[in-house]
Amino acid sequence: MEPTTNQHGHSRFCFHLGHRVLKLGLAYSFGALPPIVMCGFLQIGSEIKLEEDSSEEFASSATLATEAVSAIRTVASLTLENKMLALYQERLGIVTRTSVKALALTMLWYAFSQSMNFLLIALGFYYGGLLVSTREYTNVQFFVFLISVVLGGENAAILFRYIMGMAGAAVSAKYIFWLRQRAPDADNSFSDGEDDTQSDASQSLPKGDTIDVQCQAIEFAYPSRPQSKVISSIDINVEPVRLVTFVSPSGCNPTSDSIVMGGRSIRELGQQAHRGRLALAQQELVLYEGSVRENMAMGLLESKEVREAEVETACRDANILDFVSSLPEGLATDVSIHGDRIKKSCSSERTSALDTESERLVQVALNDAARDGKRTTIAVAHRLGIIGEVDCIFCLPEWGDHRDGESC
Repeated sequence: MEPTTNQHGHSRFCFHLGHRVLKLGLAYSFGALPPIVMCGFLQIGSEIKLEEDSSEEFASSATLATEAVSAIRTVASLTLENKMLALYQERLGIVTRTSVKALALTMLWYAFSQSMNFLLIALGFYYGGLLVSTREYTNVQFFVFLISVVLGGENAAILFRYIMGMAGAAVSAKYIFWLRQRAPDADNSFSDGEDDTQSDASQSLPKGDTIDVQCQAIEFAYPSRPQSKVISSIDINVEPVRLVTFVSPSGCNPTSDSIVMGGRSIRELGQQAHRGRLALAQQELVLYEGSVRENMAMGLLESKEVREAEVETACRDANILDFVSSLPEGLATDVSIHGDRIKKSCSSERTSALDTESERLVQVALNDAARDGKRTTIAVAHRLGIIGEVDCIFCLPEWGDHRDGESC
């Protein structure tokens, strides 16, 4: 809008000065301005593409750094620090090589759009000098005309100095729209208040009953070769109130085409009710800002206030009551963000990085929880020594094409 306004005002001003100056004004309006605008839009396109490509590469390098730092104990135990650093530098190198080429093209369009203004000034000096030398115009008229040309050209080109910010805003807006348009496979709608359970009653399983779990057409691939399926077409049936274990090499990334619980696909179940039936003891320790009590009670929907005795019973069952009692304020101890205040006293992995005694305590707690007849337990391990007594072991080798995983 601003270049168009400057073009109109500059042409009218030149018309009042004289018909000869009007020729140069029209030459600027219809000769110099279109190339400036065209170069500006080409620069915008190059900047947007560079921003999108750089965002993907920076996200990849940041993901690698986050994973390496969060699992620093494992990285250090395997002496992989130099390898992780080399991988991180390699991904940053990709960003550098891509950015240099893209920036060279972007700066070419920027230089061309800005240089057109100086070309216009040079043309104004040349033509104005001719008019002054022939005494058709005075010096005052010449400088008034020259200032008009300079200001008109600068104001037309100044818009494209903000292209980097415009490109970043365009990419950010596109990302927000992409997030808004994402549609999950399962119903993830939630309702507030006491009607949560009632609204999901038709979509939930009977409360308190143990259920069987069926996984159909399981596949997995290593992260470095996502297109090469190492294992495919595995059907697994886990009966109720059983403790089963999956043993596979580290690095497997299993996916399932269909998961059925209690005879119903999890896509048909209410998400809130379904998640309320699950408990996860994952490999990496996750602690949130707040007290130990708040972290243990997090996720419970049936009761807003958890009794002290219930929390202590849970700690006793998990064999961590002595450790929690040794903390300065017991259950009220603040664990800080990410658990930084007590993480040094805890293991960051459930069993893989534990000493023998700690591993035994964790295994006893898991076995006791699995044998109380109230739940179906599925354990994933990378070595047989941490399995303990289980009802069934599903062994996933590094390659193969199998059917009916329960036959093992």
